Amino acid sequence: MNSLLLSLLQGGPGCEYCRITRADVKTALGFNSFKEFGSCIPWPCFELLGKKDPQICQHYVHGPNNVEVVFVNEPNSESDTIVVSWKPSYYGIAFLRGFQVSLQALGGSSFACQLFLFHRNLSLPASQSKRVYKSDPFPGLPLGSQYAVTVMALPVPEEWERFYRSRNFSSR
Repeated sequence: MNSLLLSLLQGGPGCEYCRITRADVKTALGFNSFKEFGSCIPWPCFELLGKKDPQICQHYVHGPNNVEVVFVNEPNSESDTIVVSWKPSYYGIAFLRGFQVSLQALGGSSFACQLFLFHRNLSLPASQSKRVYKSDPFPGLPLGSQYAVTVMALPVPEEWERFYRSRNFSSR
């Protein structure tokens, strides 16, 4: 298996809900998309999932609920670390394939992204909308800065306005 992402997409064994890295996307796509898109991983639904099942990219999935920003104890008093938590919407949950969490400094160019995918063969029941998901930590946020965090439900349809939730916050 070349990467965790290929294993997930092919329905092979692996984790149920996995963090996907830049290297995983590069291996699956065959090119490095990060020069064009900065540190954020774009979500090319048809490229990653639609080849075997074009219908998978045509379903509407509502954005997540209860997006929260939690500050984590940071040994460095010069910066903050946060973790983002959320619950999936039950609207379209059976078609949910994962989440993309992005963090952007307001008024600046700093941008970070994390991509989380479900196993290809997984279809979530509505009861899973009560489950709380969490990002990996976003460390090193300068004090006194303002940020916007956005959690997108995947796949992102081409024409749909309710696939994400954003929240603004300030570091200490």
